[in-house]
Amino acid sequence: MSGNKKAKAEYEIAELPDGHFALRMSYGYTTGNMSSVRSPWTAFATRKECVEHFAQRARQHFSRELAVSNVAESQQVARKQMLALLQDGLFGFVEPPIRDTV
Repeated sequence: MSGNKKAKAEYEIAELPDGHFALRMSYGYTTGNMSSVRSPWTAFATRKECVEHFAQRARQHFSRELAVSNVAESQQVARKQMLALLQDGLFGFVEPPIRDTV
């Protein structure tokens, strides 16, 4: 979430029975033009591919220039904050190893 709480990016990953992984993600603004994206569950070969896909798509979304005439200043601030968070991976977050719970 951006520092001013006007944008967010989040994802969920689930392991599939065949050993692949599925990703569901959403990212966007909660102010200004409210431009947002939500995706259905999508399968990937590895968990790493899920995380990389999420980060790439979120960076693309927040990299788009905003037309100054139709957005709030808070959206411009949120855009810059989200780009900074997504700049070097996922803001310092490291995916934990998968553990069996059985």
